[in-house]
Amino acid sequence: MAFLTGPVLCSLGFAASAAVAVAAHALGRRSLVYVFKPLSTALLLLLVASGGFASGPSPFSSPYAVAILSGLFFSLLGDIFLMLPSDHFRSGLTSFLLAHACYLFAFVKDSPLAVPLLPWILYFAAGCCLLPALWTGIPRRVRLPVVIYVALLLVMAGQAASRAQHLHTVPSFFSSVGASLFVLSDSLLAWNRFRKPFPAAQALIHATYFPAQWLIAISAFRAWPAA
Repeated sequence: MAFLTGPVLCSLGFAASAAVAVAAHALGRRSLVYVFKPLSTALLLLLVASGGFASGPSPFSSPYAVAILSGLFFSLLGDIFLMLPSDHFRSGLTSFLLAHACYLFAFVKDSPLAVPLLPWILYFAAGCCLLPALWTGIPRRVRLPVVIYVALLLVMAGQAASRAQHLHTVPSFFSSVGASLFVLSDSLLAWNRFRKPFPAAQALIHATYFPAQWLIAISAFRAWPAA
């Protein structure tokens, strides 16, 4: 059981750090957010880099794990940009766009694109309902980047769901649930920013964002059994 120590400690550290970050958002303690928000994502990077729950080849020998690590790295950049007091929304959006591109690359490594197609249809139907409701509140200068971001987010989530149905494995299920939580988190963020701010928005956004990232991160582990 010794090989469990590093990953389990990283997971526990992540859970504690993420909980503090969510509470800090709820209480308006920005100084704590500055510390614990990026720390949480950094711990996920360490978690994946540690190689998962089993001994064996380095995670850097797995294209899937490398893609997930890259996605977490760009997510860390996005976390930093979006938490700063000045408006770095476009930089944060670009960082997370690159993160989703990395996740999508991971999800097509072992599964055909859009097979089955139904999850894609469902995600894009949801996107087609949400985006028009936000449209008038999105500044003109960022409308195109937002549309590109939403499209890639939905492609990533749709592919994660299709992959889970195609592979029927525990890791693919985790990544699918993580991707769906990412869509929910970003939908809350967009509604709060572009439509109507609501109480505890940041706490709710991050209470879905952190589990999303953790589920995607642990999908890189090789020791999970088949579903």
